[in-house]
Amino acid sequence: MNNKIIIASCVVFLIAACSEQMKSILPTIENTSTVISIETSLPTSIPSVRVTPKPTLSLSRLATRESVETQVAQKELDDCNGYLGLERGSSVPNSVWRLVYCVYSDTKYPYTKLIKNDDSKAWEVPFYDLYGITQKSESRPNGIIDGSMAVEYWSLDNRYAYMKPVWCCIDGPGLLFHDVWALYRLDLETGTLAEILSPSDYAIAFSPNGKYLAYIQEPDVVHVISLDTGQEKMAQIGNQYSQAGLLVWSDNGEQLLIVGAKKDWEENIFSANANTSGFSLLLLRLDNMELSTLIDNDTRLIRPVDGTWLSDTELLLNDFTEKLYMYDILSHELTLETATQTPNP
Repeated sequence: MNNKIIIASCVVFLIAACSEQMKSILPTIENTSTVISIETSLPTSIPSVRVTPKPTLSLSRLATRESVETQVAQKELDDCNGYLGLERGSSVPNSVWRLVYCVYSDTKYPYTKLIKNDDSKAWEVPFYDLYGITQKSESRPNGIIDGSMAVEYWSLDNRYAYMKPVWCCIDGPGLLFHDVWALYRLDLETGTLAEILSPSDYAIAFSPNGKYLAYIQEPDVVHVISLDTGQEKMAQIGNQYSQAGLLVWSDNGEQLLIVGAKKDWEENIFSANANTSGFSLLLLRLDNMELSTLIDNDTRLIRPVDGTWLSDTELLLNDFTEKLYMYDILSHELTLETATQTPNP
């Protein structure tokens, strides 16, 4: 979890969020064509996932390179048919599939190419046609053009890649609660693309066993989707929070931590107790979807860290000054630790 908060360095782009809550979970768009482009078989909301034949690598050119770095660079160039794009470095790595960021030769619009390491399959996922075109506004009449589709999560069986849009530049304290701006699922066996979360802003977390996706769109409701069945459960958080997120699953996947932020909490980033707005730490139990408050409106802005779940009942937390705390769920005791966490770069 990245705890560093960056004050806005550029103009924040307001996302054109979908107003309707998702009714149909995990819709499926079947790939019924074997031609290079299957755009005609898809609705306008999900324009295309291009299917490409087995990549042809120039082995003779690779063999003549003197360094591994040069060979890798040449391989990426070959994977993109000579048109490399801007790699944003935001994808989770995978041992079975490799990713390369390319641009189309004609439009120069970016796409992400996912290639199986044995070169038996390759899929192209466009950024502009999939997400950027939906983000038209007065300031961007043509939508967002310069971006990429990054992999947020690989299913544990390497069947699916869950992908999100990434682009420059969005910043500000409120982004602490935003993980993705949309979420799509690519079936790596068939090339089928599904829209999981339509364009908006979300806090999300996949369960450790890969069976559930928890997400928050509006700060007063947390959703939990079964990725196997598509069934969805919801729990009401309440309307006392302006933002909610920083979701962290317990190791056994039975509990979920949620941070709720009161309005104007940002004033306490550099000066604790600058006002009375803080963070609350909430606990959701998956078996009964019951939500309880562990810590209420703490102006130190205490929140989870990487490795928060020390056990099913013990939590490691920190505040914005990087002080570490131990919290016991059973006794509700919060104890300041002597060690401090090294801030993330």
